Amino acid sequence: MQAGPYGACRSGTALFRIRPDAARTVRHRVEFRSPQIDRLVLYLINFGVVKPSDFEEKERGVRMNDRARKAYLQNYEKFMTTSFVNYGTRESTNFRQILRGNVVQLEKCLLKNEIFNSFIFYA
Repeated sequence: MQAGPYGACRSGTALFRIRPDAARTVRHRVEFRSPQIDRLVLYLINFGVVKPSDFEEKERGVRMNDRARKAYLQNYEKFMTTSFVNYGTRESTNFRQILRGNVVQLEKCLLKNEIFNSFIFYA
């Protein structure tokens, strides 16, 4: 299924056209990445891991200080590798495994015209 210079990918019944160069950034385009990072950031703020005083105004904007950046990265790794039960499959998994699986699914969707099934997180 080709559409001019664009590839095509089907998700359920919807057809998406994807630029060929988009495949290079697929790791950053997984559909639940932003909500999960939002959860992490809210956790860091609500539990006081990162505070307003951890940000510094710099010449090119506002930056996290070294302590906050280290805390963010440590919690990010913990968050991505903590196991939980996927209620859809009843199997133990973590967000890193889900991201890898979505990349493989998107590759099959683009190259083999297979349907892309989105991960649904039941909170």
